[in-house]
Amino acid sequence: MVSFEKTSAEEAIAFLSLRVTESDPEPAGGLSFRVKRPRNPDLPVGVHADISYLGHDFEAENISAWKLLKRIASDNGMRVEVTEQGVLLTSPEADRNPVEEDG
Repeated sequence: MVSFEKTSAEEAIAFLSLRVTESDPEPAGGLSFRVKRPRNPDLPVGVHADISYLGHDFEAENISAWKLLKRIASDNGMRVEVTEQGVLLTSPEADRNPVEEDG
């Protein structure tokens, strides 16, 4: 069961990462999940404000990690990238502006 209430992208990804780690029978290094978003120019560097995801309510009884990841990305206008370093959620704004990465 997945239940998000006013949940940010970073919180949702942290939940997903924990669930994937718990269900991994071979925790030999794990899978890295990160969120790449534009930096809020009104805040000092390093101070995070979740401007790519203002909060979301979502429930699902039975959903795969991949479908949940795609849903989080879709709800935020973000895209999923699989890189050598892991899984990255990124927004079009992050491609045009200085960014911060969480994860």
